[in-house]
Amino acid sequence: MLSERVRQALFTEIVNCSQTFHRNVHDKRCQIGSAWLTSGLFIRIIFIAVKILDVRIALKRTLVTLFCSLLLSGCGFAQAADFAVLAGGIFTTDKTPSAGVGTCTTSNPFCGQTIHTPARISYEGALAVRMLNAHIASLHFELPVVGTPTRTIEQGGFRQDYSTVFFTPGVRLKASLPFFSPFAAVGGGFARFSASSSGTSNPGSSTVAAFQVGGGFDLSTHIPLLGFRAEARVFHTGTPNFNVGQNQVFAGAGLVLRF
Repeated sequence: MLSERVRQALFTEIVNCSQTFHRNVHDKRCQIGSAWLTSGLFIRIIFIAVKILDVRIALKRTLVTLFCSLLLSGCGFAQAADFAVLAGGIFTTDKTPSAGVGTCTTSNPFCGQTIHTPARISYEGALAVRMLNAHIASLHFELPVVGTPTRTIEQGGFRQDYSTVFFTPGVRLKASLPFFSPFAAVGGGFARFSASSSGTSNPGSSTVAAFQVGGGFDLSTHIPLLGFRAEARVFHTGTPNFNVGQNQVFAGAGLVLRF
């Protein structure tokens, strides 16, 4: 493959020979190619060869540029996702239903007394992907799942054990500050209430709609891909088969992995 300097020297020599040929036919450099230079065939061949070389070089540069662009964009996408694992507690507001026949969803002789749900340990896993980056702030699509393996409803002498799972996809708005990134989140989905066989009665399981709002912050660590997160989410749900409170708050902290 001819270099740029060689091609320029070749063009210069051709032009010099062409001019010298008409002035001095005894020039040793031009005698050999005089017939070719006169007909212009040799010059055409050289131009075609140079054009082919130019196309190959341009194609090579284009492929290298495309590869680098894809590599950089892939790295950018890899840094735009995160997965968090948190542990904390879930708290449910007490509820006092109206007394009387037909006001409870289960057969409960203590119907009308305050329903109390003690706090329990809960866990959250949340996957998020960045959709928009404005440098000072970013918008993420997130898939949070909050689960509580064991919960209990207490109403007088009535007791029912159950578990809950909240799945509320939504968006998260996150500010980008040095070492500290506060965020706010909102989403909607469903809540699954699964009654345990242990308890005064077994009303069965039910799935209801759920809406959540929340907020928290991320802290950077000395490990580039690892961070710390603390957050709180408020869930508002429909009423399941057993008359549990509809407002529930999850507060927790844990680790976040950026990849």
